[in-house]
Amino acid sequence: MIRQASPDESPSPQPVSAFLGSLKRSVLAHSLVHEETIPPHPERLADDLDHLPAEVAQVVSAAGVPALYSHQAEGIERAWKGEHVALATPTSSGKTLVYNAPVIASLLRDPEARALYIFPLKALEQDQFDELKTLLGRLDPELRVDIYDGDTTAHRRSRIKAAPPHVLITTPDMLHAALLAFHEHWASFFAALKYVVIDELHTYSGVFGSHVLHLFRRFNRVCASYGSSPTYIACSATIGNPEELASRLVNRSFHPIVENGAPSAPRHFVFLNPGESPNTLAAHLLQQSVGSN
Repeated sequence: MIRQASPDESPSPQPVSAFLGSLKRSVLAHSLVHEETIPPHPERLADDLDHLPAEVAQVVSAAGVPALYSHQAEGIERAWKGEHVALATPTSSGKTLVYNAPVIASLLRDPEARALYIFPLKALEQDQFDELKTLLGRLDPELRVDIYDGDTTAHRRSRIKAAPPHVLITTPDMLHAALLAFHEHWASFFAALKYVVIDELHTYSGVFGSHVLHLFRRFNRVCASYGSSPTYIACSATIGNPEELASRLVNRSFHPIVENGAPSAPRHFVFLNPGESPNTLAAHLLQQSVGSN
């Protein structure tokens, strides 16, 4: 028996299995060619963190994380030891903490150290800036983070260049046009550089990737000339060969971390071969989906 929800009641969401069943009896009756369900993935936590420095535990606590996933603990440990890390785990699996933890822990131990965060888009910088600024404020208000990109005013650029922050966030374009082109003005920053974070690794492919490859060749030479050899931490959520891409891009040997320790719900895949226009089928699926909620 189907009960009509009262105006004050919100209808309960339809279970996925029931929704798929209704689709197969209607919209997908003649289009379905394959169906598969990937089972849920349980979380794997790192129980023993005694081998990590106390500063890492401080960062994890300040971030409000009760326990590290296995891939987080491995990435942090390897980066702390100076290994170049290429991390490729799904979205929302806590990749940001994998680079923030060793970077901030190093700054807490040595405030003279510096780190460079590289993002392909300016929009991505803002999210990371806010999160990192909050963490640094909780742990040591003296530690600074700043963004240096095309939107940074000339006055602020001069201030940042004169006294580089502990963490500098930028884009490949600005690394090329502002930092490397005038590296002598950034001598103190390059000399103290300990970590370089490359987020959204998968975007550096094709012609753009070729440009960035040569950019990192120059970058490594500049760092060497000032006596530094930073540890790279590269991250991506949508790539199957993180070690290969990162190694070719940066000309360094990377350790891949691809075993995800974060939990995930079951995922249902339905493959279609529409007999009608794909646009028409998509419209019918959207209509059915909205009506099922």
